[in-house]
Amino acid sequence: MLIIKLLRLTSSKRKVRLPRKLSDSEKIAVSVFMRLIQDPESKLYYDIHTQECYVKSGDSTIYLFLEDRNLKAINTVVGYDIPLQSESEYYLSEKFRLELNKRRVVFKKEAMDKVDHSLHKTFDKIITRQNNN
Repeated sequence: MLIIKLLRLTSSKRKVRLPRKLSDSEKIAVSVFMRLIQDPESKLYYDIHTQECYVKSGDSTIYLFLEDRNLKAINTVVGYDIPLQSESEYYLSEKFRLELNKRRVVFKKEAMDKVDHSLHKTFDKIITRQNNN
């Protein structure tokens, strides 16, 4: 487990490169996956036990499941299983984790901004009360 964490820490500091030799279906899979994770309206989910990545489009019409050497794409009518090379799977999972981390940072900042604002309001109220007494 420690080794996995160390690998993730080092991999997040370097650029993740798209594999050079992709099949036609992998090219489409990468394109769809990247567009969906970069859409701010999409929902990203990560299973820490299986390390699978899940993406739901903002309008809930496309679902992607990045599994072991496979990308499952489901729309409202049809489901597709797209086999992936290990390099392609790694690329997509790292891009997913980077996007998830960006969103996590924004989420935390939003929460912390609310706390800071509340603390400032509370402090101002305390000062006002002390000045009135």
